Amino acid sequence: MRKAKTAVTWALIGCLIPVVTGCSEMADYTLTGHLWDETGGANHSEPAPYPNMRLYEADNHKDFLVMYDEVHMNDVVIKRRAYLLKANEKRIEAGHRPHFLSAPDTVSLQAVTILTNSIAGTNMVPAVGLVAVLQPDQRHFTLVSNGGEIGVFCLPAYVNKGDRAWRVAATPFTVTADVAIYAGVVALVVGLAYLAATQASQ
Repeated sequence: MRKAKTAVTWALIGCLIPVVTGCSEMADYTLTGHLWDETGGANHSEPAPYPNMRLYEADNHKDFLVMYDEVHMNDVVIKRRAYLLKANEKRIEAGHRPHFLSAPDTVSLQAVTILTNSIAGTNMVPAVGLVAVLQPDQRHFTLVSNGGEIGVFCLPAYVNKGDRAWRVAATPFTVTADVAIYAGVVALVVGLAYLAATQASQ
């Protein structure tokens, strides 16, 4: 009976060791890790599951107007967005909010044909002209001009500055809570180890 209790105690210690060792995956289970996760912010914005993307050549033919549906993590309302592709390329790559345009007039603009990845995979991309190939995730697309690839682009996903300020303000509280939680786990492991050692020596 005593050996059984000792075995159970050591088994509990074994289950708790991964929590104490601080593996990188454990950040997913901390309050601070969740706070700073890219999907953890209340004001995180990203493309809608089906963003209904439209693409137009700008008046100067040096840029492209992108229009798509956007959703917020704290809201189910879909908002129509528009921005210039190349002018905002670096901001989007860095995860920042692009400079959105307010209700742009597309009547005089030339629409770019959008193909899905499944259609493009059957060699249906024309050798002449400009097309965009939309990937299955509905977020990435490739611009192709006269059969040659211009580049691969991604629809914006970003965290608003106000949300970042809120995270910074909340971080000291979540760190304190995480320390208290992990200190309690460590104390539990030490207590169980002491109990197991005591049982084994009796």
